[in-house]
Amino acid sequence: MRVLITGGNGFVGKYAVSRMQEMDWEVIRPSLDVSNSGRWLYLDGANKIDAVVHLAALLMIDGHKPEDYFRVNTLGTSNALEFAKRNKIPKFIYAMTHSDTNRCSNTYITDDEVQAYGTNSFENNAIPFIASKIAAADMVDAYTRQGILHGVNLRLANIRGYGSQDTKFNSFFHQFIAKAQKGEEIEVWGNPPKTQRDMVYVKDVVEAIIRAIKYPDVEGWYNIGSGIGMTIKEEIESIISVFSSLGRKSKIRLRPDKEEIRTKSCIFLIDKAKKDFGWEPKYSYRAGLKDMKKHMEKT
Repeated sequence: MRVLITGGNGFVGKYAVSRMQEMDWEVIRPSLDVSNSGRWLYLDGANKIDAVVHLAALLMIDGHKPEDYFRVNTLGTSNALEFAKRNKIPKFIYAMTHSDTNRCSNTYITDDEVQAYGTNSFENNAIPFIASKIAAADMVDAYTRQGILHGVNLRLANIRGYGSQDTKFNSFFHQFIAKAQKGEEIEVWGNPPKTQRDMVYVKDVVEAIIRAIKYPDVEGWYNIGSGIGMTIKEEIESIISVFSSLGRKSKIRLRPDKEEIRTKSCIFLIDKAKKDFGWEPKYSYRAGLKDMKKHMEKT
């Protein structure tokens, strides 16, 4: 199998490249990334490529300008699709944000859920980011409807794993791990905390990409998540069990006087991926943390 990956040096991309190389797949990482021209003209006429895996994007967490989100995420995807068209590449895998459904009234999100989105903060230009990703996914759909290629939009739940982009922003997840490692108390807000989120381990995401490539006729939208919701308290309990030492185990301090930050539960139904290309997550939340810890200890 010969696969071209954009964003091969990113969080998911590094895991994808490593896994594919383990499988003896040939992986091409263009020297000109999608954030520049995305055309990779030097590859035109090259040996047959079986699939494009389009992971390159500007992320909301980095807070870019609206015009940059559309230039990279939308126009960059258009360039990648045109490259696939010119070179008659049959499969195109697109990594889609789960944020396009963050204002859906349903707790359980189907693969073909009607998009509804918003934001609690406009500081990072969240709306332009989400809109740029939706526009890109719409183009993948259009090329698929035209019979140009088999496009797959993978709606990815919250991804956990070592090397994630939010590490440098010291997110709550990484703060909890640091506290657990030191045996410090961790607060849980809410009375009781009941909002649930769906999280998936990065290696399970990679296996979904690989399976979507292996099944040549698969196309359309697919949720890639755990299919299971977890409250913040359940997350913290797992983090403590994995990262706290026996002698200095963190305690949870319940704070019902403080309002829970999360306000909406969101769980992604994954039956379609199971049915169409035989994918389902292999890592539980706790098992993913254990594997993440191994990677951390190696560095």
